[in-house]
Order: sequence, then C-alpha cells, then structure tokens
Amino acid sequence: MQNNLTNKEYIKKLIIRSKKGEISQAESKEIQNNLANLSKEEWKGLKIIFKEIVKEKLDKKLDKLPENYLPDEWKNEIKNFLHSLVNFGFALVNEEMLYEAAQLAKGEINNLTPSQYQQLGEEMATKVFIPQLIIQLDKISARKPTREVKDYHKAEVEFVKKAKKTFSLIKSVKGSEKMGFKVDYKRQLLKLLSIFKNTSADEIRVGKDKLKKYADWLIELKAGAEIKKHPELKQFMQSLMNFIDAVADEELYQEGLNLSVEIAENILRQIDEDEKDFQKGLEIVINEVKKPNVVRRIKSLLAKWTSHLNRLASEENDSISSQAQSNISQKISNIQAAGSQSGNNSLESSQNVLNLLANTPNNLVNHLAENPNSDGSQISWEDFFTKVEKDLTTVQSKGKWYKNPWFIGFSIVSAFAVGGLLVWLLTRRKKEERNKIAHEW
Repeated sequence: MQNNLTNKEYIKKLIIRSKKGEISQAESKEIQNNLANLSKEEWKGLKIIFKEIVKEKLDKKLDKLPENYLPDEWKNEIKNFLHSLVNFGFALVNEEMLYEAAQLAKGEINNLTPSQYQQLGEEMATKVFIPQLIIQLDKISARKPTREVKDYHKAEVEFVKKAKKTFSLIKSVKGSEKMGFKVDYKRQLLKLLSIFKNTSADEIRVGKDKLKKYADWLIELKAGAEIKKHPELKQFMQSLMNFIDAVADEELYQEGLNLSVEIAENILRQIDEDEKDFQKGLEIVINEVKKPNVVRRIKSLLAKWTSHLNRLASEENDSISSQAQSNISQKISNIQAAGSQSGNNSLESSQNVLNLLANTPNNLVNHLAENPNSDGSQISWEDFFTKVEKDLTTVQSKGKWYKNPWFIGFSIVSAFAVGGLLVWLLTRRKKEERNKIAHEW
C-alpha cells in the first residue's frame, strides 16, 4: 500500500514536469525504456493509478469551493457523478492500446525531427488508437440494455409535429426582427418550451436516430475523401455513433428535459420582459433551483446518471497481481534514480513518450482537419442545413397497416355494410316464415 502511495505521488510530479518540459534527457530515456518493457497487466496497474490521481484532484478542487458556490449537501452527489465520468473516460482506454502504443514508440523519440515526431503520432493514432478504441466503444455500447419502441411511427409523427412548430416559431421571430417589429421574446420562449413539454422517451429515440443520420452526412461532407483512403475510419465513426447512442439514454434524457422545461417556465414567468437587473434574475434562478421538490428531483436524476455511467464503464476486474504491483514500483524507482542523477539537465523539447501518448487523440483530429474533402463532392453548409430541416419535418417511417386511417375508415364502413346486410337477411327470413305460417292457416 505504501509503495502504491509513493508511486502515485511521484507520477503526479512527473506529469506536471512533463507538461512544463522539465524532464531530463536521462530521465526521458529511462521512462521510454521502462514504458516499452511494461506488460499489459502493468499498464493496467498504471491506468488504475492515473484514475485515482484524477479523482483525488477533482475531490480537492470541490472541497476548496466555498459554501455559496457548492453547498455541502450537494458535494457527495457531485463527487460521485464526477467519479463516474472519470471511470467512464478511463474505460475507453484499455491496456492493449497502451501496450501497443508504447511498443510503437520504441526508439530515440528525442532525436526525431518535428515532422517525424508528428508522423509517429499519426501512425500511432491510425494503427493503435483507432482499432483499439473501436473495440472499447463496441464493448461499452453492448452494456446498455436494449429498449424497444412501442410504436415508432406514432413517435416519429409526434416528433415531426414538434420540429415543424419549432422551425415555424424560429422563422416567425426572425421575420419580425427583419421587418423591425417588436418581438415579445419572453412569450416566444414560453411557446418554445411548451412545444418540448411532455416529450416522450420514444420521441427522443426518433431524434437520436435522425441525429445519427445527420452525423453520417456531416462526416461525408467534411471527411468523405479521407474516409475513402482510410476505410477503418468509417467503422470508427459507426462505433462512435453507437457509443453516443448508448450513453444518451432516452429515459434519462426525457426526465432531464421535462425537469429543465418545468424549471425554465417557472423562472421565465417570474422575470419581467424588460428586466435588466442581473442580480435579481440570478436570485430568481437560485430560489427556483433551491425548491425542495426541484432539489430532490435533480439529485435523483444525478444519481441515475451516475449509476448509468458506472454501469457502462464497469470493468471485469479492476485490480492487478502483487507481482505486477512490485514490477511497477521497481520501474518507477529506476526512473526516479535516473532523474536524481541527471540533476537539472532538462529537455528544451516537449518530444517525450508521455506527451506523445497524451497527444495521440489530438493527432487523429488534426490529421482529419488538415485533409478535408478534395473530391469535389462536398455540399455547402446552407444546403446541408436545408437538407436536415427537410428531413426533420418529414415522417419517414410507415405506420402499421391496421392503424392506417384509410383502412380504419374502410373497416368501419364495411362493418356497417355487413351488419346492415345481416339485419336485412334476418328480417327477410322472419318475414318469409310469417307468410308461410299464415298460408298454412
């Protein structure tokens, strides 16, 4: 336990010095050698240490906040939620990813030219970061329970109604502004909030499906040519969309949206349209959020999000063997020894293995940003948003055949027709029987 604490404290200092470029030549070389020789289990141990460091740093920052910024009654809920975010973030990184990245970074990183260093970062992103991240994204997405939509067509019809009302309201406000008419923004905001009031989880499901479609369009717009050159990016984007879908739980979003709309409506009704006193407006917001019923609902929602994120981030086994712990301690001791021997002989360059690993995600983003579509197929942003608006205001799904209004109408008419025919036949038969009896008499 003592060794683990010592390792944690040294790693904290090492991270700070790495950011400042204060790692010596000898220490940087020792770090690189030891990281390259870490086993996958030892990388897992380092990941656990890093996770604990981040949580401790967050806790210290929260504890320093004054009571008027963060009341004590909220601190535990906020800490638990932030810890779930940390668990969730670290769940995206597996030991296989770290191990392969360290193997790829073997060699004299300090002697690379800036372009070679950048190239190594991009190679690490495409050969290690993307394949391993796809695995982790798919693994996390699979942990979300499947939720069936009772009537998708009905949900989409309701979603499209809300979308049409929203676009109509926005265009009306813009038109009034353009013509110089005075706009009652408070009234318009209350109208907008009323549109989203009582939104169902099924409608949010429809919205998520549409957003995934627009993300595909956007990717094609901005990086279509690059994806053709790197097909693995298409798989990565698909896994990313599924991952976002898993994180954005419809029922939690529904609860959060309805609560937000209710709070916003109550606040707006108390604020005058021409209110310019910021302090007064802030007091209204604080008093609304402090209401016992609102506090209870927010805490309940926060606890549900915490549980949801922890469930998605759950690791099969978040511990390592005593032998792996001992190996980590020995390697950290080697790095410490190299640092103490080199004194203040620090590197001017930030080219070291720690920064290379930390900047790997940025290397991928920069690579895509520098290689936009070049095949002449891209459309303008105006055309893109026009396409999105048209899709948002159009029902794409087909309703069940027995729920079609024409079928229902035809069924009712047919039922009356068949019923009338049966009544006529029965009446006719009884009449014939009476005539027969009268004839016999």
